[in-house]
Amino acid sequence: MTALQIASALIGLVIYPIVIRRLGAEAMGMYAFLVSIVVLFQVIEEYGFDMPATKEVSLATRQEQLDKIIRLTYLGKFIMFVVAILVAIPVVLFIPTLRVNSALFAVIFVQLLYSILFPQWYYQGRKNMRTATIIQFVLRVCQIPLVLVFVHETKDLIIYAAIVSGTLLCGGLVGWINLFFEGRRWIRVKATDIRQLFKNATPFFVTYLSGMIKDKTLTIVIGSFIGMTEVAIYDLAMKIVQIPRIIINSINTALFPEIVTNSSSQRVQKVLNYEHWIGIGAILLIVLFGYPAVWILGGEQMLGAYWVAVILSYTIYTYLVVGAYLQFKFVARGYYNIIAYNQIVAMTTCFALCALGMWIHPCAWVVALSLSLSGGLEIIYCRYKAKSLQL
Repeated sequence: MTALQIASALIGLVIYPIVIRRLGAEAMGMYAFLVSIVVLFQVIEEYGFDMPATKEVSLATRQEQLDKIIRLTYLGKFIMFVVAILVAIPVVLFIPTLRVNSALFAVIFVQLLYSILFPQWYYQGRKNMRTATIIQFVLRVCQIPLVLVFVHETKDLIIYAAIVSGTLLCGGLVGWINLFFEGRRWIRVKATDIRQLFKNATPFFVTYLSGMIKDKTLTIVIGSFIGMTEVAIYDLAMKIVQIPRIIINSINTALFPEIVTNSSSQRVQKVLNYEHWIGIGAILLIVLFGYPAVWILGGEQMLGAYWVAVILSYTIYTYLVVGAYLQFKFVARGYYNIIAYNQIVAMTTCFALCALGMWIHPCAWVVALSLSLSGGLEIIYCRYKAKSLQL
């Protein structure tokens, strides 16, 4: 999993300087703006199914159980994909910016099919990330020659979006087809099973929706009130921060299937102690190497992204520690509602701080500061709940 994240980050580093220079900051800002909106629809489509599915797959002892989990998860995602489309149509028609860029929005929206088709939750639960790594790595590599050949100027933005969406769709199909080669089969499920599926997933849906609204709405706020160039600066800073954040967070993702079978307090606390120092080390890496990274990736016009990245680096620490609390202390022991409450508190705080900051001095670093401070509040809340529940 770590190898996949490192490879994906390196491929992104290869593509981004080419794209930002050929398309320009304004076009890339628009792309990031639309992706931020599409991701909100992705949360609707996923509806929090992945985490319970990963847990159930890791605990399944019979083939019938495994086949049932797979059928239910795919069925739930398909239902919510239809809901996402029905919600997206009036949203696009109502918002002028989306209506003008409806074709580009539709191409980006295709990326939701990857989320439906590719069974990341299955591979993770079965502790078979080798297959998932190979598939995702190949599709990312395929993007490089396509971008070099077909993306040259600003008007090629929709081509760039089609390359990203098309390669993701192909990867999703390969991952889905591979299930049948592993001997999986479709079985009938009952209406009561579907209801239970949505009941278990709802707290995760609230959590992911709150988190995505918090993260992606901030990009929308910057684009709506400051400008698309500031969106590009914020997006570059976020990309730099996400490289270590995604890699480090794969620690929790990889450990989850193992710890869910033995989530003793001593074991979890040992993981938290290690992750505390790992998070601090990641912040120092951004401080030391963030400036040359911004210079290489975006050039002189994007240097403002360095300070935004430094502020956002604290989210690496908070995502890692909060993720450990949520997965190893609360999810592993069935306290699903706590993760939803945690995100609601964080989202409310983030928006309140952002509104105050934008009123005082509207700029990208104020938005970044609001996000980082809300992450600190999440840690406080998680520690309080874990102590009160004696976990």
